[in-house]
Amino acid sequence: MEGIEPMKKQILDTPQITISGVHRFIFRDAHTNAILEDITYSNMIMNSCTEMLATKLAGGSNDCNITYAALGTGTGTIDGTETTMFTELERKLVAGIAANGSNVEISSYFGPLEAIGTLTEWALFGQAASSTPDSGTMISHLSISKVKTALMTLSIDSTITFS
Repeated sequence: MEGIEPMKKQILDTPQITISGVHRFIFRDAHTNAILEDITYSNMIMNSCTEMLATKLAGGSNDCNITYAALGTGTGTIDGTETTMFTELERKLVAGIAANGSNVEISSYFGPLEAIGTLTEWALFGQAASSTPDSGTMISHLSISKVKTALMTLSIDSTITFS
């Protein structure tokens, strides 16, 4: 048991993995495709996501794919513990997803007649997510304040980074 203390110290001194999200929202004119607004947000990753990943690493789940993006109109404090949106307005399958090194890149698209209103929140969902609001595991949740009309499209390019 003599070698346990140095090994224990080495494990404790090892840097922790950080997971972060960056999301680029591009609002375009639905007729001309001209960019109306291009804004980037950073956010935290939900506790439910890290729990899902731990379960996956332990062999407890094969379903960890990010499959849905959603926009909402609710308000509340985003602190990492929520598992559903405050008020989900529109949910769609992600348009694309790929791993690129230690990043996961996700693209989402909402057309002119989708997610119309004052948008106050956005989220990504996986693990048993479906088209049903509040289904699946919330991966990422973001507070926003943007108005989307029927004359606009919205593309969201997200990068989740493991570092």
